[in-house]
Amino acid sequence: MTQPRALPHQLVNAPFATAVAIALDVAPRRLRALDVQHPFRGVNSTSAVETMLERATAYRSRMLPGQVFSHETAAAVYGMPFSGAERGTELHVSVAFPRTPPRTRGVRGHSISVVDQRSVRGLPVCSPVQVWRQLAASLSGPELTAVGDHIVGARARHALATIDELRATAAVPSRIPGAAALRWAAERIRFGADSRPETLLRLALVEAGLREPAVNPPVFVGARLVHPDLVYFDERLILEYEGDGHRTDAAQWHADIGRHDAMVDSGWRVVRVTRCELFADRPAFLLRVAELLSARAVGAVRRTSRAQGAVRALPTAPFARRVPG
Repeated sequence: MTQPRALPHQLVNAPFATAVAIALDVAPRRLRALDVQHPFRGVNSTSAVETMLERATAYRSRMLPGQVFSHETAAAVYGMPFSGAERGTELHVSVAFPRTPPRTRGVRGHSISVVDQRSVRGLPVCSPVQVWRQLAASLSGPELTAVGDHIVGARARHALATIDELRATAAVPSRIPGAAALRWAAERIRFGADSRPETLLRLALVEAGLREPAVNPPVFVGARLVHPDLVYFDERLILEYEGDGHRTDAAQWHADIGRHDAMVDSGWRVVRVTRCELFADRPAFLLRVAELLSARAVGAVRRTSRAQGAVRALPTAPFARRVPG
C-alpha cells in the first residue's frame, strides 16, 4: 500500500479547515486518507479529537465571526465542574438574535438576545455569568451551586466573577427553564470550595438540618496553618473529602497523612469522606455526622463546666485583710 503524501507541517497536530489545506496545495483526496479525521464538516485533524475541549478547538477552525461557544461547552472551556453525564457530546454554539445559529452534525446552535463574549484558551466563549445562567436549563440547584462556587474562586483559584454578579443575574425576572434553581443556588454560593464534591457535601449537611460548616477556613494546628475542607469550630470537627487523587498520588497521600495527624494531635476530630459516603450511603453518613456534632457539643459543655467548677474551687485571694473592729 502506498504511503500517503506527508501533509504540510502547518496542518500536523492541529485541526484545520479544508479550505486551508487546499490553499496549501493539498489535494482533496489526500484528506480522505486514513490518517486524517473529520470531526465536523469541513474540519480535519491528524490528532485525536475526543474531549469536549479538543472538539471545541477543532470546531474553532470553521466558526464565523460572532459565533461563540456557550452552555456546557463554554463551561468545559472554563473548567467549570459538573458530572460527565451532564456534559453531553454536542457542542453548543450561540449567536446574537436575529442571526441564524449554526446547523451541522455534532453542534447544537442557539440564538440568544445578547452575546457577552470572552476569549479563553484562544476560544470565543460567553462570559462566566452568562454561562452559569445558561446552565440552569440542564443542571439541578446543587450542581448550579457547585458551578457558582467554582466561578467565585478559592485561595488557589482566581475568581471568574463575584457572588454579587451571580446573585444579580439570578434576580432578573425570567421565564427561562431553571430560573427557580438559579435563585436557589445563588443564595448558597460560597467562596473557597476547592471541588464540586466539597460543595455537594456542604449542601447535603445543611439539607439534613445541620448547621452550615465553614468552608476552607484557616486553622492553626500547633504552629502549622491548614485549610480543611469543612469545619465546625465549636465542636472541633473537621470534614475532609477524599477524592481519587488523594488515593492514587503517593506524594498527596503522604501529605494527607501528616496533615491528618497534625489536626488530630491538636484536638480535632477529623472525618474523612469518600465518594461512597457522599453519594451511595449518604443517609447513614449524615446520621453519623449529626451524632458526632451532638456528642462533641455535649463534651464541650462538660469541659467548660469542669473548668468553671475548678475556677470556683480555687481559694479566694487575700486582696484585703479584715481589721478587727
